[in-house]
Amino acid sequence: MGPLFLRTNRAMRRFSQLHWRILAIGWACVMWIFSTGTFRSERSQRLADRSAAYLLGEGTASPAATELANDIVRKASHVFEYAVLACLLYLALERLQSRLWDRRAAISAILLAIAYGAIDEFHQYFVPKRGASIIDVGIDSMGATLGIWLLHRFFHRLNGQTGSVLPNRDTPTRYKTSGA
Repeated sequence: MGPLFLRTNRAMRRFSQLHWRILAIGWACVMWIFSTGTFRSERSQRLADRSAAYLLGEGTASPAATELANDIVRKASHVFEYAVLACLLYLALERLQSRLWDRRAAISAILLAIAYGAIDEFHQYFVPKRGASIIDVGIDSMGATLGIWLLHRFFHRLNGQTGSVLPNRDTPTRYKTSGA
C-alpha cells in the first residue's frame, strides 16, 4: 500500500457524500444536454465524415465506414456516460464509514442509472429529430453495470484484495485474506 493508496484513502474520507451527490446531479445534467437536438446523429455524422477525411485522406473513407464509425462512437459514449453516472451514484449512496464494499449501494446505483436512461430515452422521443430506443436503454444498462464492476475492481485492487474500501489493519473484513 504505497503513497497512491494513502492519497486515495485520505481524499475519499474528505470528499463527502454531498460532494458526490452534487457531481452525480451535475453529470446527469450534462447528459441531459447531450440528449437534446444539438447532439443528434446528423451533427455527429458530419464530424465523423470530417475526421475520416482528415485521417484517411479526402474521399478515401466510404460513407458506410464513416456511418459505422459514427454509430460505434455514439454507442461507446452511451456506455461511458452511464458508467460514470453509476460510479458517481454509488459514491453518493455508499457509506464510506462502513469500510466495506456496499453491495446495496452498488445495486441501487445501477438501477438508478438504468431508470435515468429510460427517462432520458422517453425525453428524446419528444425532441425534434431525435428518437427513443430501447436498445439505447440496454446499452446504458451495460455501461452502468460495467462502471460499477470497474469501480469494485478498483477498490478490490486498491485494498489488497480484502474488499475493504478504506482498509484498516485492525478492522476485520468480510473477505478472507491469504497468509493471515
